[in-house]
Amino acid sequence: MQHKNPAFALFLIVALAGCGARDAQFAPACPRAGILSDAADLARYRPGAGRDLTDQVFEAHLVGVAGACSYGDTSKDLQTRVTVSFDVIRGPAASPAREEQLSVFVAVTNGERILDKKLYPIRVRFPADVGQVRLTSPEITLVLPVSAEVSGAAYAVTAGFQLTPDELEANRSRRVR
Repeated sequence: MQHKNPAFALFLIVALAGCGARDAQFAPACPRAGILSDAADLARYRPGAGRDLTDQVFEAHLVGVAGACSYGDTSKDLQTRVTVSFDVIRGPAASPAREEQLSVFVAVTNGERILDKKLYPIRVRFPADVGQVRLTSPEITLVLPVSAEVSGAAYAVTAGFQLTPDELEANRSRRVR
């Protein structure tokens, strides 16, 4: 397609001339982010009680992982900022203090290898007359090594609840049905 407008042609030349300089301004490739399905749900029960609904202290469900990336101090470091969102529902056996504790993990993987995993304790407070809350974790900053051969896309950031072996088994058995 040929344009006969000289102003457009000049604009196009100037715009294309700056392309090389603009490459550094684009956001770097971020890691894939996701939720580990086996650790996406948590049902906590009174210690020593059964697994009946009346014994449930709370249940929680991960609902999202969000993030953004930027280069760190050098182009060899990728700063990835991540937040994890989840819903917590107060159960019939919840504490009268209206406060519960749980832990969320964030792991960085490269293929099948876990490169790093950290736990983040979360205090859940239920206001009076409120039985469900949606919370978002504080922003978590991860610094990942990158190079011309390895971009941020080579990594994955995975979140989940830190579960006991029994809680993990309960999640897996619910999914099999």
